[in-house]
Amino acid sequence: MYHSGKIPDHVVIVPVPIHPTRLRVRGYNQAELIANSLASHLRSPLVMALTRTVASKSQASTSSKSERLHNLQGHFEVDSRLKNRIIGKKVLIVDDVATTGMTLQQCALVLKESGAKSVSAIVVATSKS
Repeated sequence: MYHSGKIPDHVVIVPVPIHPTRLRVRGYNQAELIANSLASHLRSPLVMALTRTVASKSQASTSSKSERLHNLQGHFEVDSRLKNRIIGKKVLIVDDVATTGMTLQQCALVLKESGAKSVSAIVVATSKS
């Protein structure tokens, strides 16, 4: 859906982070680039609230739902310095590809635990695993 107006101030856009090791190798976070463009277009704040604390293997390379969930449990946290920017806000998580949905679920969980009013997600593509 095309939206040319400003999203209300109580909505913030948060990209799914990649681990610093992967960021050094790749040189960029595609979800962050997409989120930045979306935030600019919608005139909504981009908040880098999430950090990835563990360099997990790709969700596409896991074979079972149980393995996928275990692959990401406890791997995300909200940056304590930015927590006040999500408390009471509606958060829109942005990711480039959703394989299983577990990444989005884990990100939403820590955002809600840190005080987000609600969490929604948008992805550019999905991948069958």
